[in-house]
Amino acid sequence: MISAGTVIFGVILLGFIGLCLYSMLMPRYYMKKGRVVDARVVSCIEQMVKIGDEEAAYYAVTIDFYGLNGETIVKEIKSEKPYEEGDVIRMRYLDKLDRYMLDADNIVKQGNVKGPLLIIAVCVLILAMIVFFDLVSDAEGNFPDWVLQGTGYVISLIFMGIGVLGIKQKLQLGREKEEWEKVEGILVDYTRKKDEDGAASCFPIYEYTWRGETARHKSKVGGSGKKYRKIGRRVQMLCNPRTKVVKCREEEEDSSRVFLIFGTIGLFVFCILLACSLGFLPT
Repeated sequence: MISAGTVIFGVILLGFIGLCLYSMLMPRYYMKKGRVVDARVVSCIEQMVKIGDEEAAYYAVTIDFYGLNGETIVKEIKSEKPYEEGDVIRMRYLDKLDRYMLDADNIVKQGNVKGPLLIIAVCVLILAMIVFFDLVSDAEGNFPDWVLQGTGYVISLIFMGIGVLGIKQKLQLGREKEEWEKVEGILVDYTRKKDEDGAASCFPIYEYTWRGETARHKSKVGGSGKKYRKIGRRVQMLCNPRTKVVKCREEEEDSSRVFLIFGTIGLFVFCILLACSLGFLPT
């Protein structure tokens, strides 16, 4: 019999899975169903928001564009960067739903599948483990020894799998450093995001010039360290000449390093469990 606690955890995990599916599928829906719109910036007003003891700026941008019948549609968006009056913002617009998405094309082009799929896989695994533990436990909530030992093996193998991803990412980065074009990026701005504990993380925004065009790249790797908000810090950007995908070399190296740390921990735990199973170490 599945307990009420398992049902509650299951609903929460299914909610996370739903959010991941939304972030993965919605940009593709906008690309398929949405109309490409070039919106004109009417005004851009700086606003301040307080995060903890500090204040961060964002911009309230008023834009207008034409509807299917030639009518003028006015919207206000929040932006992390300023715009000049008269600038053009390309976006996708769903006329029937009166909804828009600014970066749908870039999100799909840069690939937003791996992260959500990984989170979904982890949520499914956790849900399966919770249901399994609920079914094999006795009336007092105790588990057989083989369940605890098997769980340790499963967790260590998952960590080792993450380490394998880190190795794969490191090898891929090595190929990209040889084949992709390299340009210099400069940290010109950063955004702040608060987590559930109230701590704020900074996500750098790098500016670079490639093939005569100046653009910005918002990092997906952030933290509270000084390097994430040190204006003027220089990094190396990797630009794919075929797909136009741009990556920051530093954040790719940081990501693969974290994966390798998980893999090392998993290998260490697996070796200890194996030694205990073979009698080399006391259980």
